[in-house]
Amino acid sequence: MEHTLRAIFSAIDAFDVDSFLGFLAPEAKFTLGNLPPACGAAEIRQAFTGFASSLTHLQHEIVDIWITKDAWIVEQRVTYGDPWHRLHILPCTNVMRHRDGLITDYRVFVDVSPLFIPPVAADQATA
Repeated sequence: MEHTLRAIFSAIDAFDVDSFLGFLAPEAKFTLGNLPPACGAAEIRQAFTGFASSLTHLQHEIVDIWITKDAWIVEQRVTYGDPWHRLHILPCTNVMRHRDGLITDYRVFVDVSPLFIPPVAADQATA
């Protein structure tokens, strides 16, 4: 199972939406943070590519994994590159409900708001 989870995160880190979708059931639901859920491959593709297009870097580091009968829970530290090319390491937990080896409900619990706060210019920082 750990191999499959690492493959999922490798696809995400490579911004490879087609490989990522290959791990999901056709009717899957995907929720990132407090954004509305995306349902089905077309909406998930749009959500994935929309978010990924705002990033310059993405790397998941698995901290711990919990496996239950119908869910995989993964704690991570995720390094994001923001639009200004700064790196942010944020805590993240993913809960993935699955059936027959495919993810049916993928929830990402992370606060990505630091990625979208513009840097403060040096002259503004001292004002």
